[in-house]
Amino acid sequence: MLELTTETTVDLSCSALQHGYGLFETIRVAAGVPLLLELHLERLRDGLAALDLPPPPDADAVRRFTAGRVVPPGADGALKLVAADGRLMAWFGRPPRSVRNPATLLVFHQWRRHAASPLGRHKTVSYLENLRLVQAARQAGADEAVLLNTAGRLSDGSRTTLYVLQNGEVLTPRTADGALPGVIRRLLLASGRAREAALAPRDLAAADAVFLSNALLGIVTVGRITGTDRRLPAHPAIRGARRFLAARWQDEVRRHGRPAPR
Repeated sequence: MLELTTETTVDLSCSALQHGYGLFETIRVAAGVPLLLELHLERLRDGLAALDLPPPPDADAVRRFTAGRVVPPGADGALKLVAADGRLMAWFGRPPRSVRNPATLLVFHQWRRHAASPLGRHKTVSYLENLRLVQAARQAGADEAVLLNTAGRLSDGSRTTLYVLQNGEVLTPRTADGALPGVIRRLLLASGRAREAALAPRDLAAADAVFLSNALLGIVTVGRITGTDRRLPAHPAIRGARRFLAARWQDEVRRHGRPAPR
């Protein structure tokens, strides 16, 4: 099992991180509670197994370790976990940077995602492609960029899951097409609020509405796609997804929160 630690110093001369051999999770914290921690650790466990690395501690152990020592009581922000070199390194950061809501989305065509990559389903620290996508979005005046795979199907964004509303149904790209199994995505699929589908750019262009999700930002409405004059509306399904997620977050705070010290 990985050793939980607050020590984040790494000797690159002997660390697997010099080759990007590690995984990470970034977890929203509200009122001192790491939200959806079990789901984050399940995804991390799957990735570690795929890389032949030891498993992480369970959620209760992570909560006990991080409460007060890593996450300040009552704080809002982000808990970062990085798994490498036999350790699970933990630290606390500022609240997530906001994205404009509604957001502008860029469909990025300069390169393609390899959907069959054995690493595509895991959050490895080899994150340069995603960071370059963030830069491409900003250079185009957008908030997020979504990639196509080598078959020309939509995958996901640099840091978000994509959802397309068609005929009242919420569709999200398949993991088989290169989409990361996001934590919010998992909740929406399990609740029946979305389903996987093979999606092409024409589906995005014809969508009734579009939104994004990630574990830090929650649900973000897409108001415009670059290169088009069409304005995408807010939709009741988006508001419903946002209420569903907010209720889940609130339930986690009630179950795992501690009274703030006086």
